[in-house]
Amino acid sequence: MMNERVRAKLIQLLGQEHVTADGENLSKYFYDGMPNVPLLAVFPRDAGEISQLVRIARDESVPVFTRKDDKFSVPLPACGGVILDFSRMNAIERIDERNLTATLQRGVTWEQLLGFLEKRRLKTLMPAASTSSYVLEDMVSRVIMRSAARYPEVQVSNLQVVLADGRIHLTGSHSLTEDGCDSKEDGGPNVSKWYIGAEDIYGIPVRATIWLYPVPKSEVVLLFGFPDLQPAMEALRNIPRKEPCDQALVMNGAYARQLVPDWPEHGWPWVFLAVCEGFPTHTEYLSRTLRGEAAALGATELTEEKSAIAPALRRVWRRPRYSHGFYTFVRRVPEFHAEVASRAPGPLAVLFVSHGFGRAAWCQFDHLEPHPADIGERFDAINLRLLAKGAFFDRPLGPLAGKFFAGNPAYVKQIKRIKTLVDPERILNPDQLITGV
Repeated sequence: MMNERVRAKLIQLLGQEHVTADGENLSKYFYDGMPNVPLLAVFPRDAGEISQLVRIARDESVPVFTRKDDKFSVPLPACGGVILDFSRMNAIERIDERNLTATLQRGVTWEQLLGFLEKRRLKTLMPAASTSSYVLEDMVSRVIMRSAARYPEVQVSNLQVVLADGRIHLTGSHSLTEDGCDSKEDGGPNVSKWYIGAEDIYGIPVRATIWLYPVPKSEVVLLFGFPDLQPAMEALRNIPRKEPCDQALVMNGAYARQLVPDWPEHGWPWVFLAVCEGFPTHTEYLSRTLRGEAAALGATELTEEKSAIAPALRRVWRRPRYSHGFYTFVRRVPEFHAEVASRAPGPLAVLFVSHGFGRAAWCQFDHLEPHPADIGERFDAINLRLLAKGAFFDRPLGPLAGKFFAGNPAYVKQIKRIKTLVDPERILNPDQLITGV
């Protein structure tokens, strides 16, 4: 049971209807039901309320937890705490069509943003492995974008961050003024990156600016079938190096069926998807170049399937709970695929995304339902095996994080040192990144 004094203070701050300790309401934040720890969920409306809330939590020595995914991926400590729900902070504060930026509160959903941008003939990069309904949680967690072959992974700046003592830190151009244009990069030290990928242990980002792009005059979607993984990987690596496409992805049939339910059951085992954008004459040249490169690798162009998969490009692609996701060199992808396939308890939906003009690949292996009773243990064991073989996990959590950080004690020491400086009482998300932090 949460401390009644804390609960009373939060109700006084936010109102009775915006504070809940109801188990049924709290259970939605967890995969396996509400844990047996004292918890409250609160629904603040702005940064000011979060600032006051954090001050109360610090005075009462009560931790504050934020979700970076739709559900908590790491168990909460026995002390429990206060869960922030950002669903009321759902304002799109500003769209700058000239400088192509949008300033959003943390509770803005992908569905909300995409509908808003469509009316203005604008777009943003789309996730290939979204874990949250909220745009900023995906952006700040650096989830892989489907256009990673061409565009940088960090598409966010100008953060408004609530610190552990309740102060509000503004980064980027907002540190100078919030009334001017929203810059896409920090001037001077890039302080925004202090919080990007930090799992909210140094501060809680509650608003940020994301990058926008005009809807292209022409978009060409190309789909090719490969009988084997190796030539598909050559396409994933070599075609983006010549820059004919914005998106370059390879998926197996099971993953394609997640995007298109009536995808052929016995179609091509591997499918290469590419998207060319620009002016019509430009995309005509790019697609002709791309077709030549794919044909040289033995690919077969898929025309009927292309029209079926095109609508999926307008949607956010979600990543499930039991999904291995990491980066590696493209040449090593077949090795890691064989490793996961040999240890998986059932079928896999597999996705590979070209990153940095083919310099690397995002590898994603989704375990399809139904899952065996020991899926959690087997999932963790496969992750540890992949880590031992050199897979780079950009967001290690749980048992994987323990093993990942054990290999770099100096790095852990630095994280703990910084955490002690900015949050000495360990109020913000304790034990969520690393146990003891």
